[in-house]
Amino acid sequence: MDVKHIWLVLFICTTTAFQAQDPVPSYMATVEGHLDNFNPKAALETLESALLTNPQDMTALLMKTDILIEMNKVKDAQEVLNKVFIVDDQYPRAFYERGKLKYQMGQRDSAIHYLDLGLAYDPDSDTKESIYSLKGIVYMSLDKYKQAEEMLYQASRCSEVSLETMKNFATVLYENGKLDEAVMILKETLEIFGNHLETYINTGYLCNMAHQYDEALYFSGKALEIEPDNPYAQANMALSYLRTGDLSKAIQLIDISIRNDNSNSFALRVKGECLLQMREKARACRAFRKAIKMGYTVQHEQTEITKLMVESCE
Repeated sequence: MDVKHIWLVLFICTTTAFQAQDPVPSYMATVEGHLDNFNPKAALETLESALLTNPQDMTALLMKTDILIEMNKVKDAQEVLNKVFIVDDQYPRAFYERGKLKYQMGQRDSAIHYLDLGLAYDPDSDTKESIYSLKGIVYMSLDKYKQAEEMLYQASRCSEVSLETMKNFATVLYENGKLDEAVMILKETLEIFGNHLETYINTGYLCNMAHQYDEALYFSGKALEIEPDNPYAQANMALSYLRTGDLSKAIQLIDISIRNDNSNSFALRVKGECLLQMREKARACRAFRKAIKMGYTVQHEQTEITKLMVESCE
């Protein structure tokens, strides 16, 4: 995911929540415009101007806090949050921001504590979605996927749900062995948010895992319509072809995928499987070992490739 896309995702929850306020401060359109253009510094300057007019403007203070957290300016974010709690020490969104800051600082138990306090003060639907979503992320970071699933389920029931929530919900469902439900959530995500490259890729990947190879080819193909050289979509499609017996197409696509990104461990795993089908065990095992050395961030992928090596390599 490129830096621009990361900025866009990071501010989905924040901007949605502030838009729900009535009336929306006039400066918010300018702030959101700067964020859409990936210029947080200019957004901060706009908020500073608003705070000169009204130093107790909660919308400006909280938005400033959120941006500072995303910029990893922990000390500055703490200072602004202290001002927020002087203005109102029972404001749910403020507890969300404090929880987010604690998570950024690696203090995960403290993050959950503040998020729970935010829920205790009867937040609006948008803030509730943000709190439950972040609690889910914190639990995911602790490998507590059962608790994460419950939090993300609660977030998904809110009237405004973010793309990040839906993606994470699908992830924890898969980690909890609920593959069909994970696929369903990703399909719903595409219905809600429309064409989205990463979601198409993830849906294609999970359809492969669910042995839904025709659908996997469809969703991987949709991803390639958006970004024709995307190595992850190419690797997904290669695996679909391999599973349906079209080895020549699988080999062709996986070689292209690796040329486009030779650091993609998943593509190397697929390459290894293709080589096994070609009865080239030694080359397959080299591909598996290289993939393992690169590392996997998802535990089930690590387990799968280890299983392949045990079955096929000395």
